[in-house]
Amino acid sequence: MKTLNDLRQCDVFDNSVLKGLQKLKPVNLNVALSERSFCVVITQDCDIIHTPPEEEPFIEFIIGNLSEDRSCKNGKNPRKLHLENNGQILEFIIHNRFFVKKDSLVGFEFSDLLFELTPDNTKILKKWLGSRYTRAAFPDEFNKRLKNAKVEKITEKGISSKVSHIFFEVEDRELPSEEIYQLNVMVVVDNSDEVNKNDIEDAYFEVFEHIEGIETNLRVVTEDEVTLKDLQNYKRWDKDSISF
Repeated sequence: MKTLNDLRQCDVFDNSVLKGLQKLKPVNLNVALSERSFCVVITQDCDIIHTPPEEEPFIEFIIGNLSEDRSCKNGKNPRKLHLENNGQILEFIIHNRFFVKKDSLVGFEFSDLLFELTPDNTKILKKWLGSRYTRAAFPDEFNKRLKNAKVEKITEKGISSKVSHIFFEVEDRELPSEEIYQLNVMVVVDNSDEVNKNDIEDAYFEVFEHIEGIETNLRVVTEDEVTLKDLQNYKRWDKDSISF
């Protein structure tokens, strides 16, 4: 059993704990629960034990569900996340977060952990939650040209199953319709031996080559080949990036 001060970020608790928390009048817990639902602590460790409690009055949780879907792995979608964790697919929806007052958790007994997230999945979940507020934005005109070309469709195809990130380097200005955006695209794939970089490059180049108003230079790299300089110059592209 765990109590309030024993909690740690990314602790995972079962449906019985979730139902118990539901009785404590949590803030924003307005989603239908199922027997496959569970909850994860997302408040940072130091904030959990911080005193005085009025400076950090709430513990934040996110609801997860077991799923068969794998389409939103690697944080590709800012609103839905799938994690493959020890043979299970875990699904999280960004809005399914709720807050419980610390005062109401005094004396509340949490059961043993339902399971543990792998270290990699812990990092992905925290990064995905943070990217809600930090993900890149691109100019309206640039987004419009991408949307007209339906570039996002390539991310939904089987060829993208090994693609973990897509980065853009492009100027932030709104350009008039007659001016061309010069776009550098970096497609990042995992380090698996199953990855054929040439096939992925051909598929993505075919999509990006014919976008009206955009000239593209594209390269495919593995996660090990991404440099610090790349990360300083490029912005990660989400399918529904919000413009400036």
